[in-house]
Amino acid sequence: LLKLARFHLHLHTAPAGLGGIDVVLNSLRHHLGEAEVQRNGVSVLLLLAEHNESNQKVICEGGGLLLVIKAMDSHAMDSGVQYSCCAFIWILSKGFHAVWSELGAFERVLTAMRNHPRNADVQGNGFDAIHGLVKHGPTHAMSAAFLEGGNDGMDFVRRELICG
Repeated sequence: LLKLARFHLHLHTAPAGLGGIDVVLNSLRHHLGEAEVQRNGVSVLLLLAEHNESNQKVICEGGGLLLVIKAMDSHAMDSGVQYSCCAFIWILSKGFHAVWSELGAFERVLTAMRNHPRNADVQGNGFDAIHGLVKHGPTHAMSAAFLEGGNDGMDFVRRELICG
């Protein structure tokens, strides 16, 4: 599915009703221990969700947000999984901030950034995810502290990564 998704230029406009989302969610659910399946599955969900609110809703209702958190927890030291999951959180930060807050996405992203301090891809997607979570859901306790950090909160993240 990932190879097919990468070559399909307009995948984000594909309707959720075709069943692809369910296939990916079931793969993530049944192969939690396989980093490659998690990395590729989350990447496919990301491509399906980007710019498509209908697909985002189907992914959320199908348990996709929890599956992303489980992938992060199960493969904390796999930079590819963390990269994909941080990007997914960033893309779905708008509109799902309450769910992300409940699932502890903010803390998971910080953990990913701590675990992969020299990986520019994880760091970049991590910063974007945190920015999106804060921008779209400043009710979370960590978000309030983040907003106090100045410089769009990046000082707070740097302190957390260095001192955390």
